[in-house]
This record gives sequence, structure tokens and C-alpha cells, in this order.
Amino acid sequence: MISECGAKIDVINGSKIWFQRELADGSRWCCTRKTCRAYLKKDIAGNVTDEHLNHNHELETAYADGSRSTECREEEGDGQYL
Repeated sequence: MISECGAKIDVINGSKIWFQRELADGSRWCCTRKTCRAYLKKDIAGNVTDEHLNHNHELETAYADGSRSTECREEEGDGQYL
């Protein structure tokens, strides 16, 4: 899915993640919260190969039911839009 700002995003287990970068064997996706270290890796086929989804914050209830929002917002004033 693509956000209104053009960022690749997805919802996994009720948490919103965004595409961070391509890897040699797939891609890395991170939590949309700037201070959260939760991430996962997907292989080229899109299958999850490694996940560290221990968030350091409450999951947003809007995503807990699997609903998806593509709203564009600036992440804590740093000029990066997700």
C-alpha cells in the first residue's frame, strides 16, 4: 500500500510499518513511530523472514482491528513524511 505522500506502508499485527530500504535478499520495514525500534525483514517474495516487533509504545487502536489508513503526516517535525 502507498501512503498519500508516496511512502510504502503496511499494517502487521495491528501496527503500522513503513518500507525503510532494500536489502540484498529482500527489504526492511520499520514501525512508523520514530522512537520505536520494532522492525521486520521480508524476502524478495514478500514473506516475513525476521521480525522484532517488540514496540516500546501502545499500539494504535485504529490499527488493532486491521484497518488501514494512508493519511500523510510529518513525523515529529523532522520533514520526513509517512
